[in-house]
Amino acid sequence: MKQSNSFLLTLLLAMACLDASAFDFEANGLLYTKTSDNTVAVAQNNDNPYKGDITIPGTVTSEGTAYTVTAIEDSAFKKCTLLTSIAIPASVETIGDHAFYQCKGLKSFSIPENSALREIKDWAFCTCSSLESVALPNSLTTLGEHAFDYNQACTSVKLSNALTEIPYECFYENTALETIEIPASVESIKNEAFDGCTALATVTFQPQSKLTTIGDYAFSQNGQLKSVSIPEGVTSIGEYAFWYSGLSSITFPSTLTSIGKSAFESCYSVATIKAFMTDPSNAWAEDDSFYGVPKDECTLYVPKGTKQLYASDYVWGEFTNIVEFDATGVESIGNDQLNVKATANGITIQGTKAGDAFSIYDLSGKVVSEGFAASASTTVSVPSNQALIVKVGNKSVKVVL
Repeated sequence: MKQSNSFLLTLLLAMACLDASAFDFEANGLLYTKTSDNTVAVAQNNDNPYKGDITIPGTVTSEGTAYTVTAIEDSAFKKCTLLTSIAIPASVETIGDHAFYQCKGLKSFSIPENSALREIKDWAFCTCSSLESVALPNSLTTLGEHAFDYNQACTSVKLSNALTEIPYECFYENTALETIEIPASVESIKNEAFDGCTALATVTFQPQSKLTTIGDYAFSQNGQLKSVSIPEGVTSIGEYAFWYSGLSSITFPSTLTSIGKSAFESCYSVATIKAFMTDPSNAWAEDDSFYGVPKDECTLYVPKGTKQLYASDYVWGEFTNIVEFDATGVESIGNDQLNVKATANGITIQGTKAGDAFSIYDLSGKVVSEGFAASASTTVSVPSNQALIVKVGNKSVKVVL
């Protein structure tokens, strides 16, 4: 028995020593762990949780040595419920797992635009229920799963233009989020990324989007979302992707090859669908992909010459009102016709040279967009369901979207 008690005491002392050595030094109220001879990470303070407004410095000094702060450790600020704001320096490259998990009093965090931040790991800002907005620097390439879920006060999110995917449940049940722009760099929106964002009314995609996949439940239960225009390049829409959303208008790109089970189930308000696919047999849809969509009232617009193909398809043929449209959307009004194509997310101007100036007008003469071509093909995001005039040099074209 004495040997057993002695072993237990030794173990407890060892654990206490381990906890005491969980950081290397303290400076101005923050604890730090050395990660190299000249870098440190902000460490967790179990004895005196961080609170109030905190600014993390870019450099700290200990015993005459200067260290650059390059990371925020896993769980560093976890459950610091009295933390209200955090300023993260440009030197930080990584924010760890659960770094700010359940910081329920955190209203804001700031990261400079010239930041070196590359990664925000899983659950990093999960359940920060007072967080009002998210602005991520363009240095960020990786977001973790659940990184910002259950942030029910967050009304706006600005994503990095370097992200290649929006991960699983990243913004799950951000019930105050009203609008989101998906960067052109994003190739995949993972399962449930924006599921339960009940106030989300606007989803837009940057021009020249690289998006190919929209995952299961990605935008489900978005009751305020009235319109979505899936960009060219998307091939797959997952199961229940827009289930129980408030959609009245949907546009599908010509590249679409599959629509998952119940992808648009219970979208009772859909009035128009515009499909750019020229062969519906190559755009596989499950027999319940549109369950609950009012197929007798909704108008399905299909490319000219494809009405019979859609009407004879097992799924698409359930729509009563199928109307053909000119998928090129182009009508020349000048002496020299431009090569302009209407796409699911705007228009593409072809045959230009890098540096060519272009202007796009509505029929009242108001400038909708203008800029300079970057290459021989330029894609411009413009509002749908209207007629526009595209002008490059002395060439002009009327485009009906």
